[in-house]
Amino acid sequence: KLRSTRYLPAANDKTSVYAPSQLYFKDKDLNIFPFVKFLQWPSNESMSTAARSFLLKLGVRTEPPLSDIMGYLEKESAKSVDARDDGALTAALQYLTQRLGPKGTYVNQFRHAKVDFLPCIRQNLETGEIVKEIKSPSTCYFNPTAMVMGFNVLDPMLSDTEQIGVRMNINRDPSCQVLLRRLLQLVDISTARLDQLERQGTGIEAKEKNIEKMLALFEGVFLYLSSRTSDFQKRQLSELAKKPFIPCKCRSGLQFYTADQVFFLKRQPEGAVSGDGDSIAELLFQQVEYNAFLSFAGVKTEPSLEELFALMMEKPDEVLDSLGEPKYKMLLRRIAANPPFKRITAD
Repeated sequence: KLRSTRYLPAANDKTSVYAPSQLYFKDKDLNIFPFVKFLQWPSNESMSTAARSFLLKLGVRTEPPLSDIMGYLEKESAKSVDARDDGALTAALQYLTQRLGPKGTYVNQFRHAKVDFLPCIRQNLETGEIVKEIKSPSTCYFNPTAMVMGFNVLDPMLSDTEQIGVRMNINRDPSCQVLLRRLLQLVDISTARLDQLERQGTGIEAKEKNIEKMLALFEGVFLYLSSRTSDFQKRQLSELAKKPFIPCKCRSGLQFYTADQVFFLKRQPEGAVSGDGDSIAELLFQQVEYNAFLSFAGVKTEPSLEELFALMMEKPDEVLDSLGEPKYKMLLRRIAANPPFKRITAD
C-alpha cells in the first residue's frame, strides 16, 4: 500500500503529492531532466541511512528508467532548431552515454538503434554547406571524415563522439559496399551537373569554377577511401573495373575515366627540368597523383608496351600528333625491341 499510494511531497510543488516511485532523491546530475521530480527533504545530508534505505524499498528512485530518458531525448530532438535546447540535449546525451558504459545503470539495455535523437552533421555535396540533422544510431557514423562523401556523422560539438558511437553501437564508418555505391552515385550526380551546365550554356569562368569544385570533392573522397583501403577486398572493386569514376580535366572540360585509362604521375627527380626524359605516358594518357585506393582499384604507375601498342593501333594519327615524330619513332623502336604480341593478325 505504501508503495502505490500518493502521499509524498515533491520539492517546489505544493499542488500535488506523489507515490514513492514517482519521486527521486535529490541529485544535481538529474537537474537536466524536466520530467524528474525530487522528493521534498531538507537535504540529503540530513537523511539518515535508515531513512534512505526505507525510502528505496518503497520505490523512491535514484536514476530514471532508460525509457524515460529516451522519451525525453526523442521529444527534445524533434523540436525545431530555434525551439530546441541544444545544451540540455547534449547534457542528457552525456548522462546517458556515461551510464551505458561498463557497470553503468543502462549497460546492455540500449535497444533504440532506429530512434532519431542524435545531433549530426553532413556536407551538402553540391554546395559544400554543412547541414545539421537529427539521426538515429543506425543511420549515422562517428568517424567525422566520412562526411566528405555526404554521410551523416555525429556532431563534433558533442563531448566525446567516439564514446557515444561505441556505447550506442553506431558504426564508425560506412561499409565498403555502401562506399562504392555512394562513389558511383557521386559520379552520376557530377555527370548530370556537367550536362546541365552544358545545356544552359554556362560561361567558361562559371563552368571552370564548377569543375574545380568537383575535382576538390573527388580528391577528398579518394583521400578518405584511401584510409579504408585495407577494408576492401579485390573482388568488391570488380564493379569499378569498367565504370568511369576518376575525374580528370581535358580539352572539353571534365571527363570521367576507368582505372585502366589513367596512370599515376611520376615524381620528378630532384633538379630535373619539367619535360625532361621519357614522358610518353604523360602525353598520351590522363595522370593523377598517387592514391592507395586508386592503386588498389587498378590505376598503375605507367602503361605497358601492350597498352601503348594498342593505342597506336587504335589512334595512330592522334598518337603521332601528341608525341611528335622523334618520340613516336622512339616508341616504335621500344615496341620492336620488346614486341608485346606473339603474331600479327590480318586485322
